[in-house]
Amino acid sequence: MRRVADDEWEPFLAATKAMNPDGRSPRGKVLREFVRWYMRRPGAKLPERPPAGAWSTSADA
Repeated sequence: MRRVADDEWEPFLAATKAMNPDGRSPRGKVLREFVRWYMRRPGAKLPERPPAGAWSTSADA
């Protein structure tokens, strides 16, 4: 069972790969950064977002 629907999880992978096209996707790192920011941990910052891409449009749109 996945906590994030495939139609969101797979595009999220593509978006994080866009931030690191020559290496491994930083998807886990982005999630950890967001969680730390969301909980207002000292020094935590929102992760940088990639430019708009194919993942920017919802599958429902």
